[in-house]
Amino acid sequence: MSAIRWSLGSLVVAAVLTACSGGGDGDATGRGDRSDPTTTAPPAADTTTSTSTTTTTTTVPRPTGPPESSVWVHLFDDTLKTPAGVEAVLDEVAAAGVDAVFAQVARRHDAYYDSAYLPPTPDPALEPGFDVLEALVDGGHERGLQVHAWFVVAPTYHDEYDDLTLPPGHVWLEHGSDSDDPWTTVAEDGTDSDYLDVGLPVVHDHVAAIVEDIAGRYPVDGIHLDYVRYDDARWGYHPRALDRFRLDTGRSGRPAPDDPEWVAWRTGRTAALVERAATTLDTVRPEALLSAAVIAGGEGPSAAPGGFAGTRPARRMFQDWPAWLDDDRLDFVVAMAYTREAVPEQAEWFRQWVGFAGSLADRHPGRVAVGVGAYLNSVDDALTQVELVREATGHVAVYSYQQDSADGPHGAVLDRCCRS
Repeated sequence: MSAIRWSLGSLVVAAVLTACSGGGDGDATGRGDRSDPTTTAPPAADTTTSTSTTTTTTTVPRPTGPPESSVWVHLFDDTLKTPAGVEAVLDEVAAAGVDAVFAQVARRHDAYYDSAYLPPTPDPALEPGFDVLEALVDGGHERGLQVHAWFVVAPTYHDEYDDLTLPPGHVWLEHGSDSDDPWTTVAEDGTDSDYLDVGLPVVHDHVAAIVEDIAGRYPVDGIHLDYVRYDDARWGYHPRALDRFRLDTGRSGRPAPDDPEWVAWRTGRTAALVERAATTLDTVRPEALLSAAVIAGGEGPSAAPGGFAGTRPARRMFQDWPAWLDDDRLDFVVAMAYTREAVPEQAEWFRQWVGFAGSLADRHPGRVAVGVGAYLNSVDDALTQVELVREATGHVAVYSYQQDSADGPHGAVLDRCCRS
């Protein structure tokens, strides 16, 4: 992020943030040049032929820094697939007093926008010729909303595609487990996965190319990364990843899943991928914000042996997201503390993670949001969790727009979560 954006924007953000996700710590000066020197440059996105970079006139001021409140809007129903659907989402979100949408723009590496890199989605529900991201950016900015383009990193396939024909060039066809050049990870026992192996430099190239493609062609307010992780400690054994580990460490043989050096190496690879995305975004759209949805599940750092290092995201998914903030790889994180308030053990986990997020926010004011899994909870329980987050960090995100409670009418939580 540009130092100018932070030096001006953080003054405004510090004065007004009371309800959601990012910001800058007091002396942040930007993410800086943090490219991974071991990876090659991604394919350059074509920025000359798209019609989607038309400058939009903002009619309502929108936040100048990270948003106070946000909501995820996914692509696994028809909500975003027509102009009328997008308009309805934006109208409702703006009326609810929410500042930003994390809008999914690719389900599994298939574009719902005019992409020069990813293949177009085969989704038959998408209105022909409709550019979801263009409509979101134009309509969102008119309403004073930030639009953060959300895409998943590791997963490459979903059963929604079982009855569809994937387009040529799709990553699952070109680099899935049955392809001639697989990028998907392998378990310790040799089992294949549909997750990309985030230890591979070529996967970092791929993610950087997506970031460049979106941010270079659309005036988005941010890029929102999801699934920047391993699925479990038993994964990561792609032959080329193992070769890279041996080269980097001087080791030989095949490490056990809990080998400390192997754990540290995989943790470093997820961090390097985030860093690569940050460097790319700084190059093509430095005023945009980089955020990530991160795991905050199971017992929290206050209860885990060894603190954060003993938690599920650190031990099993190699996602050391507090360090991503400490090293200024991200502008803000959104910790997905998706728990059921009605289950006492889960309610306690939620409070442990919210307490940790609050402590982290003391070091990084405005840069720590907590995502509430409203879809798992009654309206009252979801709003209880929202209030706990607001008290701890001031920054709340709701999952999801489509289902914001387990038992209430649509919008029951969203309409009450984010007003001052």
